[in-house]
Parts: sequence; C-alpha cells; structure tokens
Amino acid sequence: EGAMEGQGKAISCGYVAVAAGATDPDGRAIGLMDFRQEKSDLSDDILFLAVWYQCHVCLSTELAQKKGVVVYVRCVDSFLDGRQSLWRKLGTVAGALPIRTSAIHYVNPPTFFNMLVKIIKLVVSKKLRSRLHVHSGSTDEALKSLSKFGLA
Repeated sequence: EGAMEGQGKAISCGYVAVAAGATDPDGRAIGLMDFRQEKSDLSDDILFLAVWYQCHVCLSTELAQKKGVVVYVRCVDSFLDGRQSLWRKLGTVAGALPIRTSAIHYVNPPTFFNMLVKIIKLVVSKKLRSRLHVHSGSTDEALKSLSKFGLA
C-alpha cells in the first residue's frame, strides 16, 4: 500500500528484512541482510527497493531511531559473486536516510574479508572498531559467536 503498492516482490524477496518485534539486549532493532539473494534473478532495482523499504520500516519505530540498528549480514562465498552495481547504487544514497547503524555482524564472509576487517580495525577509532564484527566457522560456531551479542 502507498509508495510500495505493487512491489510485493521487493518486500518479500528475503534480501533485507527487519526482525519484527525483536531487538538486541540493548533494545536496538535488528536488520537482516542476505547477500546470497544477489545470485537470484531479481533485478538491482527490486533489491534496491527492498533495502529502501526496510530502512523506512526501521525508522518507523522511535526506539530504532534513538538506539540504532544492529545489522546481521549473511555473506556471499566470494565478493565476485556480489553485485557491485547494486552496491554502488546503495552507496550513493547511504547518507540519505537518518539510520543509526549501531553494529554490523558479518557471518561467514570470504577469507580475505576477515583480513581486511582486521586491517581496518587497526586504523579506525575505538568506537568504530567496536561496531564491526566477523563471525566465521560452522553454523554452531557462528551462532555461539553471535550469542555473545545476544543475537543467536
């Protein structure tokens, strides 16, 4: 209904979603992104609409506006599998919505990404370091690692 009328495919594609009624232990909203959906036959425009819509869903709650959103990201096996064109498009509007990202948890990213995050953490502020997390290994290992943050 409204601006997203007729866009059911974008809303239900599973690329991005806000966990309805769920928060982390600090009361922050939980956003879920599944980069593996980029391998689907959905267009960049549909995936972009999905992100845009879910950002607005996050902003609809005052608590998420104040405390921010914890983003849980299921990664692709290789960033070559991802859609760089979509990522560039998302990057152009990254500051357009007033969403506060409290933390990002990458689950099973490609190996080089683990090393990249370690290098990035060496040069960024303590505050930013505390917001970037990588969880690798088997499903049980990743869930155990996420449970430390109240996300499993």
